[in-house]
Amino acid sequence: MKKTLLLLVALAALAVPAAAVAKTIEVKGPQAVAGRGFVRGELKMAKTDARPVALRFRAGYVRLIDLDDDLQVRCLKRPAQRGDAEQKDGERKDGEKKAERQGSKPRESKNAKGQTVLTCIGGALARGSHFQLSGFSMRFVILAPEGTTGSITGNVVTREPGEKKKGDAPAADDDSESGDADADESDAVAEIQSALAAQGK
Repeated sequence: MKKTLLLLVALAALAVPAAAVAKTIEVKGPQAVAGRGFVRGELKMAKTDARPVALRFRAGYVRLIDLDDDLQVRCLKRPAQRGDAEQKDGERKDGEKKAERQGSKPRESKNAKGQTVLTCIGGALARGSHFQLSGFSMRFVILAPEGTTGSITGNVVTREPGEKKKGDAPAADDDSESGDADADESDAVAEIQSALAAQGK
C-alpha cells in the first residue's frame, strides 16, 4: 500500500494546478459533496447505527482519523475494469467474489497523538461519532446521510443527493468539476448501494 500511496501523491503533484483554490463547505446531511484533488474535513454523526458516510475516491485514497474511539471503516472495492483479472477468472468461488464486493479492511496505524488512522484506496464506508478525513482523488464524491454535520475543504461543489440540474448542460469549453460531478455521483451512488446491499445494510 505504501508504494500505491507514493504513486498517488506523485500523480497529485502533476494533476492538480497550483492555482486551484480550495473552499470550505458546511455539511448538513443528507448532502453530497463532489470534487477533485486534495480534500480534508471533519464530520460528526448523530447516529452511528444508521447509514454510513460514503466516500468514493476514484484513482485516489482517503485517510480517516478517529476522534471519538468508535470509528468503523470498510474500504470500498475498486470497480472492475474491462480486461481485469477479476473478469477473466471465472473459476473463483462465490464466497470469494462476495467478499470482494464487500470490500476490505482498511490499513490501520497510529498518529503522533495516539489516534487511530484508517486508510483506504478507492473509497470507504465510515461510521463514527466524530472523525477527520483527508485524501486525494482525480474525482471524489462524499455522501453524508441525515444527521451528519461538519465541514469539508477542497476544490468542491455540493448538492442534495440525487439532485439533477434540469436543462443545464455544461458548456463545451467548461473544464470545471460540475459536469464530472454529476457522472461521478451517479457512479458512486450505484457502487455505494451495491456495497451496502452486500453488507446487509
